Amino acid sequence: MQKKPITTTTLAIALLLSQSSYAAEYRDLKDGDTANIQVSLKEPTRIKVEGEPITNVFGDVAESSTGTRKFVVRKDQDKGELYIQPDPLVIGKDAASSIYVSTSKATYTLLAVVQDIPAETIVIRDKTIRPVALDSSTKERSSAYVRDIKRLIKQIGSDKLDNFHVENINKPVSLWNEASLILEKRITGHPRFIAEQYKLTNVSNSEIVLKEREFYRSGVAAVVLDRHALQVGDSTKLLVLRDGAK
Repeated sequence: MQKKPITTTTLAIALLLSQSSYAAEYRDLKDGDTANIQVSLKEPTRIKVEGEPITNVFGDVAESSTGTRKFVVRKDQDKGELYIQPDPLVIGKDAASSIYVSTSKATYTLLAVVQDIPAETIVIRDKTIRPVALDSSTKERSSAYVRDIKRLIKQIGSDKLDNFHVENINKPVSLWNEASLILEKRITGHPRFIAEQYKLTNVSNSEIVLKEREFYRSGVAAVVLDRHALQVGDSTKLLVLRDGAK
């Protein structure tokens, strides 16, 4: 297959997502509000409140699999965050249950719907908390970070990799039943980022539509898809930039 260059539009999407706390799903709420969220069936979903540590979680949750509670929750006390995952003994795909998340200032209700999707980070932004303005030095560092991502993606897209180490891997990676994912190569040598190039193939019986956010995990700085809609048997290149400092 002829290599398709990374377009300006695709690059803009990747950079937009990289600036959005790695494609987190945001919910703007205030004390007492309710929001729907999607929870991965097979992976832990991270929940955090922007600017405030989570102090308590209650509802249909337990700290270990009990066979009676729908979700298993792990608390990261240092960061004030939660990781929740459906208890396979109790809950399956499309099931839903309410989870109550509290900080020292508010309590939010999350209606968690279980879906067979990759894990996401759910970020609650309290509408009553005034955001803190970034100082000039923070803005400069953020701009430099995005410039580094943009430059590296362009270098990879144009095969200008003389100063990098390219490791050919060609290893299958578990993804979804509908898609085959092959890690083709890993590119190292950048002082901060590690790039991984994949080949993703539609092995289902119908068209699949891909979104960059489906491939974000903690530590992923940018995602670039050559194609978003794949017919049966079609393939696309997938580029994932990981932040080695995360």
